[in-house]
Amino acid sequence: MQKKRALRLAHSLLAASVFAGFLSIASDARADMYGMVIGIDKYTNNGVLDSLDGAVNDAKDIENALKVSGAKEVKLLLDKDANRDNILKSWDELLKKSQPGDLIVFSYAGHGSREDEHVKGSEATGKDSVFVLGGFNWEGAGTYERIIDDEVAVMLQKALGQDRTVIMVADSCHSGTMTRGGKPLVKHKTRFGKYPTIKDDKLKIEPSQVGEKDLEDQTKLLYIGAVQDNEQSPEFDIDGQTRGALSWSFAKALRGGADSDKDGKVTGDEIKQYVTEAIRMQTEGLQHPSVPGRTRGGIEISLGQSAKSEQAKKAASAPMEIAKKPPAIRLAILKSKESPESLAAKLKGVTLVEPPAEAQPVVFTRGRGRVDDAAASAPAAAKVPASDGTAKAAVKPGEPVDLTWDLEEKVVRTALGDVAAHIESSGDAPVLTRGRGRVEDNAAPAGGDSAKLPDVQKVVDKWRAVEVIKQLSDGKSLSISLKPHDGVHPLGAKMTYMIGGHEQKFFTLFNLAADGTVNFLYPLDDGKIKDPLEIPLGKPYNLVLKAEPPLGSDHVVAIASSAPLTGLHQAMKPLDGKPEAEKVLGLLHTHLAGKEYKMGIHGSYTGNK
Repeated sequence: MQKKRALRLAHSLLAASVFAGFLSIASDARADMYGMVIGIDKYTNNGVLDSLDGAVNDAKDIENALKVSGAKEVKLLLDKDANRDNILKSWDELLKKSQPGDLIVFSYAGHGSREDEHVKGSEATGKDSVFVLGGFNWEGAGTYERIIDDEVAVMLQKALGQDRTVIMVADSCHSGTMTRGGKPLVKHKTRFGKYPTIKDDKLKIEPSQVGEKDLEDQTKLLYIGAVQDNEQSPEFDIDGQTRGALSWSFAKALRGGADSDKDGKVTGDEIKQYVTEAIRMQTEGLQHPSVPGRTRGGIEISLGQSAKSEQAKKAASAPMEIAKKPPAIRLAILKSKESPESLAAKLKGVTLVEPPAEAQPVVFTRGRGRVDDAAASAPAAAKVPASDGTAKAAVKPGEPVDLTWDLEEKVVRTALGDVAAHIESSGDAPVLTRGRGRVEDNAAPAGGDSAKLPDVQKVVDKWRAVEVIKQLSDGKSLSISLKPHDGVHPLGAKMTYMIGGHEQKFFTLFNLAADGTVNFLYPLDDGKIKDPLEIPLGKPYNLVLKAEPPLGSDHVVAIASSAPLTGLHQAMKPLDGKPEAEKVLGLLHTHLAGKEYKMGIHGSYTGNK
């Protein structure tokens, strides 16, 4: 029994296998809410672990979101204050201040790791998962500064035994890799702390400190983990800050982003849906959070007045208006014969940013791995404002990069290093055919650097559209997953988009190909296929595609609406098979403004293995 319990806890608490499929959540909507929020960037005592950049940002954001949502008290523990003794003491203090039926949110952003189990036989894997604190060292006194999963289990059981409801958010990881191959311009830190075997351990875990109760039996616990067992949790640039995607999405959920039915409450199911889809879109399918697979009850957090005000302000701002003026893409240009300034000045909707003076080699593995390292160094490029005026502020050197155009490698890469598109020559756009892949037409001969600009412009236009569609989907996203994986799909491979979560029966589906080509996919009426305007509710729609040239990124966009969007369908027909991604946004503004809909977007990546 002990081993059974420990397996479930160790994987779920830190390894993020979580209590999927068997947790239910329950809370009194009128109960008070408390929080213990931990963020650790500075790891200065160990000589092994890199410091992080976004964990403190995460903690401050969640603290603010809890207060906006009406929390009675939030204990914020950052860096050196987030030591072992303070964490355990703060937890006990919240238990004393709270009352039966109250909700406590426990969030952690920082390094996680794995060690040999402390209580023999307590873990089926033989490994304990660990929260690694800022003062940690792998030998001597610093070994005390960590918290083992068994101890976290005891903390949770203590709260549950006193009739508290608990939401736990663990924005860390214990092992694994990134799940898609890429060559990012700058290295993205991950929240996996690897260190040598502990020596002279000052932390002693006795069998009596191992929880005695299966947490799967609890009905007042919701756990959300940043990643699956085989993944790492990276830090990203989000809204101008370094962040963890889980913490960022959870804070937005608490502020009302997850309130999909706009009833002034956020439920456990709404949090689950929002966090899953927000992370999926933000990370381009690179990160897959662990959240409960189903719930038997329902947690309800009544939004505070501040959260309701934010929600109302967002609704009043007409979010569809962003489709009229999409944000500029921050573009770095590497290894060009012509000056980056002159090239960028001829592109619309970009802000030229300076690449780092030196490349930082890093290997990400989307799918089954890759062997090449990060992009080589390149001369710094002066900043150039967007040629259409979309970027008002100057971008400083070292600012995050959205896209990198590498003229030597003849590719445009995303911020994570994925190949967004190959830039080799101008030519006719490919055609994506539903279930049969793309068929590429003959390409025109290549020219100099400037001759590539039309192709680069199409890629820029496509990614501006992608970013806007992500924003339009925020809080009303369909559930989309890609099978068999979110890795790089080789030529000829079949992949299946599974699209669900739709409450409206009228369906629209299109793709934005790597070069900005628009492919209208549903409903078709071409003499061979005649699709109904509606799809069944209650089960996913499966879209099968085949990986064909051109290689890079495709983004499938799905819309479920309460009324048929025949006007949009007719307007998109002239764009089908043409690199006109920038025109899609105007059509969405015209035909979706004021309509009831859910939308989702998901990227797939193809490449030579």
